[in-house]
Amino acid sequence: MTDTIFTVTSDDGVRIEAKISAPRKVNGVVLYVNASGPMTYNTKRRDPDGKIWNYHDFYAKEFAKRHIAYCRYSTRGVRDGDVPPRFEEIDDELFRTYLPHNSVNDILRLIEYIKIQYPGKPIWLFGQSEGTIIAPLVALRSADVAGLILSGYCDENLIDTLKWQLGGGSPLVSLCRAFDCVGRGYISREDFEEDRRQVRDKIECFKGKSFDELDADGDGKLTAPDIAEVYGSREHLDGMLRAIEEGDDAWLRENHGIPLTSGWFREHAELAPNRAVLPRLEIPIYILAGECDAMTPVAYARAAERRFKEAGKTNLTVRYFEEHDHELNFMIHHLTGKWDACEGLKCLFDTAGEVVRAAPQG
Repeated sequence: MTDTIFTVTSDDGVRIEAKISAPRKVNGVVLYVNASGPMTYNTKRRDPDGKIWNYHDFYAKEFAKRHIAYCRYSTRGVRDGDVPPRFEEIDDELFRTYLPHNSVNDILRLIEYIKIQYPGKPIWLFGQSEGTIIAPLVALRSADVAGLILSGYCDENLIDTLKWQLGGGSPLVSLCRAFDCVGRGYISREDFEEDRRQVRDKIECFKGKSFDELDADGDGKLTAPDIAEVYGSREHLDGMLRAIEEGDDAWLRENHGIPLTSGWFREHAELAPNRAVLPRLEIPIYILAGECDAMTPVAYARAAERRFKEAGKTNLTVRYFEEHDHELNFMIHHLTGKWDACEGLKCLFDTAGEVVRAAPQG
């Protein structure tokens, strides 16, 4: 496998750094569309034992096994650094230009480069999280996109998704997994009191509290509003919405886990949601959905699948994976090296291999 580091110049003159890892024989190219926040073409991370590794190396290796070149890029204003836990250096002025419309333009320029390097080879976009919003917008503007693979799919506007997350929806997904009631959307009194997996006393906010104390609205279920009350996440949501509206980037930097600007949030708030964008595409689309995704709920994938069926469109395939998270159990595989709990990841690579192998070779 050969690694090539290169740069392209986007529409506003900003240079985008990128990297392609290519096997000796290339049947197609997968271009990764970044998740939200700072990333680089390496995206360095550190294991609990202190070992430092590159997030993208795993994807490059697996795609190469299927004769696919893998391209990724650095978010505007971001490069590799040496300070844990994120190992990144951010140029604040350039990072403020990291906005959805610029992300689309950056990827369009990357596609132009890939076309020159691999003429006639199909180019697929692999979008994760925010990338599932950006990739379809790129596909609307480029006839060179052969298809989309979307993981951690976001069907709604990102601000609405943020409200779902901090309105109790995100922790409720994890709690339902812990209490062995995935897919129901709430924790019943029976689930809570049986505590089948013996987790109740391990959850800090639940310690020493009865079901009735946690069931704020008294409806006999622990639902998202109850969980938001327990975790105090509504206050954080209110603070975020205020900071976004007032352009208070300092507050966001100090209080939100992922470095993001108010301008980024505001532009996302103006975008049409994927439920309106995705049906406009005629290219093949694959959504790989984890049943235990706590960042973008599996209900988003189900809604997209239902919408396509109702419209009689056949270009969307949705695959669901039990006990899988937002990144299709990426960290489980990274830490164990095993595939038995990572069917979603295997499906990602196998799907890419199948669609690229089936494509006409120029």
